[in-house]
Amino acid sequence: LVRAWEAAMATRTPATPELTSAYQSLYGSLLHATKFRPEIQAAMGLLGSCLTFPTKDLYDCLMHVLVYLGRSRNLGVTFSAHVPDAKLLRAYADSNWAVTRSTTGFVLMLAGASILSVSRRQHCITMSSCEAELVALADTAIELLHALDVLSFLGHEVPSSVEVCTDSKAAYDLCHRFTSAQNSRHVDRKMFKMRELRGAGVVHVRHIPGESNPADLFTKILTRQPFEKHRKFVMNLPGNDGIE
Repeated sequence: LVRAWEAAMATRTPATPELTSAYQSLYGSLLHATKFRPEIQAAMGLLGSCLTFPTKDLYDCLMHVLVYLGRSRNLGVTFSAHVPDAKLLRAYADSNWAVTRSTTGFVLMLAGASILSVSRRQHCITMSSCEAELVALADTAIELLHALDVLSFLGHEVPSSVEVCTDSKAAYDLCHRFTSAQNSRHVDRKMFKMRELRGAGVVHVRHIPGESNPADLFTKILTRQPFEKHRKFVMNLPGNDGIE
């Protein structure tokens, strides 16, 4: 998928009307599945960036996603009141700085599974991996405020401040201090939304190892072992014992 995407992005050659129509039709159909199968969001993000210049290889990748969903049709997000800390809302955020415009990925967990997950390209070009992580945290903060309002409207009270996890030590440090340093003076104030929420007591930010961050599932195409591990955690599949 990554090789086919890089080849298409390098040439951006318009496809035939027949291939374009078939590609866009299949992509639109699969896009609805992301509501219930969040693990395909990273792949759908890459495939969606080539809607106007698809290739035969990318169409084959779309078919692979369809086949994967068909073969794993019994899987789905499973909520449970019996998991540890089922009433606690928790967020995980990550970014992928390997491309020109980084990819933001985050997931909000409640009752053992994902209630909201996002995988999307950032709207700006960041100058460091730390800045990309701050953008991801800011996007998470904005969605988190909305999720808290919805939960409050539904009558669910969040017992304590929301735990937000990041695997970036630099972003974690910047969320806990209000001073300016040489390598962070260029960062816009809007990217410190998570620091603002931490100061207000709405969240507390925690640093976790990169291999234990399930938001990695939404930022890049993973190999099988980490993909299945994060999928099991995010969707609360049988055998999920947590990843931390």
